[in-house]
Amino acid sequence: MGLSYFQIVVRHPGLNRYRVLSGTDWYTVNLKARRQYEDWEREWLEEQATQQARKAEVSRRAAEARSLKRREQQDALVRQCEDWAARQTAEAQSAIEKVRTTLARTLGVNDAIDWEGLEDRSEFPVPRPVVEKVAPPPDVPSPGEAPSESDPRYKPSLGLLSRLSSNRRRRKEEEARARYENDLTRWANEVREARSQRENLYNRYQAGIRAAEQSYNRRLDAWRAEQQSFLNVRDQRNEELRARRRAYQSAEPAAVVAYGGMVLARSDYPDAYPRDAELDYDAESRRLVVDFTLPPLDCVPDVVEVVFDRTVMDYVVHRMSEVERARLHTRLLQQIAVRTIHELFESDKATALDEVVFNGWLRTSAGATGLECVMSVR
Repeated sequence: MGLSYFQIVVRHPGLNRYRVLSGTDWYTVNLKARRQYEDWEREWLEEQATQQARKAEVSRRAAEARSLKRREQQDALVRQCEDWAARQTAEAQSAIEKVRTTLARTLGVNDAIDWEGLEDRSEFPVPRPVVEKVAPPPDVPSPGEAPSESDPRYKPSLGLLSRLSSNRRRRKEEEARARYENDLTRWANEVREARSQRENLYNRYQAGIRAAEQSYNRRLDAWRAEQQSFLNVRDQRNEELRARRRAYQSAEPAAVVAYGGMVLARSDYPDAYPRDAELDYDAESRRLVVDFTLPPLDCVPDVVEVVFDRTVMDYVVHRMSEVERARLHTRLLQQIAVRTIHELFESDKATALDEVVFNGWLRTSAGATGLECVMSVR
């Protein structure tokens, strides 16, 4: 009786491993196969656990990175909002300070009209025309020297047969002579063609120069006419300005009113303020009456501070109370009255004023067209 022989194939798809176990005892071979698979299974589970741990660590780090990035972005956004709030606060404080220093800001300014500085001394801005350049004619190459009869090309090639036959010799000589005459004729034609091209190009060049000069003269005449017109208008404006200056220095009533209007128009006030002022001058009493439209309460800023609140991620605006704002508005109107009188007296270089009466007018209510006099200063 023969000896039995057993084989078992063990596979593990997770580890992608393969092994053949063999032996004469079935139970022993089967036990080895089972143990081999169990070893591979433990190894596979350990490897899977390691991979899961690695994935979890990677996910945790990615989540931390995303959280850190979100915090950084939020911090950057908060800083931007805080910077904007700080700029708004600075602008608000500057606007309030301008109201408080309405009078003080004019004390360092010379309010007199600089007549010399008002004169227009500008020159004609259009540049003087220039002659257009005309490109010189291109060079026409010379056909070279005339062909020489002594050139070997024009000598007959006489062989033995040509020397023995006079007719053959004569034909060779005639052919050489014909070559020379043909080349000489061709050269003469090329010389005439080159001379004709030079003359045509030169004539066109001269015509271009004449056309450029004519165009320049036309443009120069037009430029001079425009320049003279510009200078005439400028000189006329300057002469009108000098006439107004002489009239003001002579204390003519209309000129004094116009001068006072110029002074008040140059006064530096915010754009939101009304700029209406009506002036009336009495030459006998040397009194100037000013009816001045005052800025309403809405022109007074009320924002004191802008703060960004991180907890609610929103801006908080701090405003002054209605009482504080009304008090600041009253102070503004008082300063405008004193400032207007100061500017008019300081700018009075013709000594035309002995008295200034300031009447301050204010709208009766929001949106109303009526005005009422709220102050009068003499």
